Amino acid sequence: MSINHNNLRRLDLNLLLAFDALMRTCSVSLAADRLSVGQPAMSHSLRRLREVFGDDLLQREGGGLRPTDTGLALWAPVRGALEGLETGLDMARRFDPAEAERGFRLSMPDYLAARVMP
Repeated sequence: MSINHNNLRRLDLNLLLAFDALMRTCSVSLAADRLSVGQPAMSHSLRRLREVFGDDLLQREGGGLRPTDTGLALWAPVRGALEGLETGLDMARRFDPAEAERGFRLSMPDYLAARVMP
């Protein structure tokens, strides 16, 4: 399956993270807190998401937000993509001491060095 770069150019990772936080919390304020951004920035992200997807994604209901059918349909693939990205990045960052080429210096008192180091 090829990637349609023209469709993806309008999105950035921050928008997808905002979408996930909004869907999880159903609140602009709580989503903003979760991502450590201001409420106006999260509102702006929601507006941009609505423009990109051509849907409200979340609608006002009572004191919070309720996902639309389109929002719910998009959430699973977006969540899967974010989880896949996180997994891939974690694998790239794993540290294998057997393959390390860096030098490490340990500092400890002599009595501890005699006990721990052969």
